Amino acid sequence: IRIVGIVLVTLLTINSFLIVMTVIGMKIALRREEVEILTLVGATPWYIKFPFLLEGGWYGAIGALLSWIVIIPIVIWLQPFLLSFLGGIPIIYGVFGSLTSTAFLIFSSLFLIGLLLTGFLLGSVASLVAVGRFLQ
Repeated sequence: IRIVGIVLVTLLTINSFLIVMTVIGMKIALRREEVEILTLVGATPWYIKFPFLLEGGWYGAIGALLSWIVIIPIVIWLQPFLLSFLGGIPIIYGVFGSLTSTAFLIFSSLFLIGLLLTGFLLGSVASLVAVGRFLQ
């Protein structure tokens, strides 16, 4: 089960990376003339890349936020099953024992922050690859 989970997460990460890279590549193609003018005027490569990096990071962070909005209600809905199946594990019971507890709020907040940072980083790296391919 662990191997299947790792493979699934890897495939979904690659999929997200390729989607963001394709979208940013299309955005760059639409703004090709603007990028060429900036290059002719003497803009540094990072001056050209930075808006695309932010846009890719934005896409990743929005995707992460939407996934959190979907995951938290599912966790709340599955709370009785989680407690009956995994209730013997103290940390699981501590976090999911009461959905209004401080532990659950801290867990969901840290989960959101982790998702946002990961999404922003993944989107930014995909944008960096797409912009790097275009500017060469």
